[in-house]
Amino acid sequence: MVVLIDLQNDYFDPRGKFYIPDTEELIQALLARIRHANETGEPIIYTLNIYNQKDGRSKAERDWAATLFEPFKALL
Repeated sequence: MVVLIDLQNDYFDPRGKFYIPDTEELIQALLARIRHANETGEPIIYTLNIYNQKDGRSKAERDWAATLFEPFKALL
């Protein structure tokens, strides 16, 4: 079983509030692991962080930030 936590725009997109610099290697490793799980039928569980109004951003900004990062979305 693969458990993936917070694979969303806020951490993986350079525009995200909590962006982690130099994530390309991590992204590629995660994509490979997800592909492997898909190919072998291994269960995948993933979570997304949910932001509240105290975050200091507009609803649209929070919604974008909480969205699954596109490269992962294609596989999940």
